[in-house]
Amino acid sequence: MSIQISVIIPMYNAEKSIQKNIEAIINQNNVKCNYEVLLINDGSKDRTDEICKKYVQNHENIKYFYQENRGVSAARNKGIEEACGKYICFIDSDDYVSPDYMNTIFETVNNCDLCIYNNYIVNSKGKIKIEKEWLQEQKISRDVAFSMCCDNKINAPWDKVYSRRKIMDNNIRFKEKIKMGEDLIFNMEYIMLCDKIMLYDRSIYYHTTNNDGLCLSGINEKRYNEICIIYDYMKNMINCFNNKEDNFGRINSTFLSNITNLVGKLYKNNYSKKQITQILNENKNYSEIISYKFTNAKSRIKQQLLIKEKYNICSILFKK
Repeated sequence: MSIQISVIIPMYNAEKSIQKNIEAIINQNNVKCNYEVLLINDGSKDRTDEICKKYVQNHENIKYFYQENRGVSAARNKGIEEACGKYICFIDSDDYVSPDYMNTIFETVNNCDLCIYNNYIVNSKGKIKIEKEWLQEQKISRDVAFSMCCDNKINAPWDKVYSRRKIMDNNIRFKEKIKMGEDLIFNMEYIMLCDKIMLYDRSIYYHTTNNDGLCLSGINEKRYNEICIIYDYMKNMINCFNNKEDNFGRINSTFLSNITNLVGKLYKNNYSKKQITQILNENKNYSEIISYKFTNAKSRIKQQLLIKEKYNICSILFKK
């Protein structure tokens, strides 16, 4: 019997979480479909390799691949290239899924090009909450899906199921040179080709978060440059969809939020006001953002804080 679902799990130094991750997949409730699990080790230096090899020995549907460290995008791309299933889904190595994950996908996918599910957020203290309170079960157009991307609502790949044929036929891959927002670009490129997109309010995925957020040592001007690359890419994509003016406003609001959040973290990381201002002004997109006429009150406040260089307030009020 052919494989219906390929589960791709990229990992790097995941010895503390990968066992729980894999156990959740292999201990599914009365699975009604054939599936495979592709473990992609992106050059781990801990016991990840040893742990994965033990599972491969005991489970025929688990495949293991090791590659030199090239980042999560390269690991996901390796999984795409090795997958055999009709559908592809991704699981991050520090997350886990519900016991009905596989059956829910199998019963709801219905020849969709893209299925988007709800999920649980698990914080560092183990508290669990549903992420998308707004989500209702419905079919949506590619225009609506793109607008949701512009609103920063459906960026991640791990709560979705994709058609492998559509990915392969159109040579869609994660951008390996970008370390931030590569999943958003992947989703937008994919959505542009979709005919049938479904939202499901079933929460079948547990996404773990770190309350401390991004490591402050990784917050620098390079990250700002990547934010600007994503912004340019999204602006270029607007012409492929309807509601151009509305989507432009959505993109600007999202970009503004990312900039405000970044500025706050730069300030916390002991960048001076002069340094932060210089970083911001180095990209043409910044002047476009601070001159844009936002209608949302919160966006206007963020905009004014940036204009008046109140970066210390940004670090307190606007955190992710």
